[in-house]
Amino acid sequence: MRKIVLTFGLIAGTIMSAMLLIAMPFQEQIGSEKGMLIGYTSMVLAFLMIFVEGQDVSRQRGRRAHHLRARAFLVGFLIMFVASSCYVATWK
Repeated sequence: MRKIVLTFGLIAGTIMSAMLLIAMPFQEQIGSEKGMLIGYTSMVLAFLMIFVEGQDVSRQRGRRAHHLRARAFLVGFLIMFVASSCYVATWK
């Protein structure tokens, strides 16, 4: 589970951090409305990693559905936490 969380979390964090680093120097030219659009779009794309991972968990067999949902929720939450931590670290 740790490998899945770190892999997908770091991919999502890299996407968000890269878009932040790319957009910040052009903040004056882009403007605030387009900047917010770029930022939120990159976050949505990054957090699609949670959906991709959730599909992988739902394909597993041999466990009860309740345990799969609980594990998928926990892994999705941890991916979100890792990605958000990368974004916050980049912001500072």
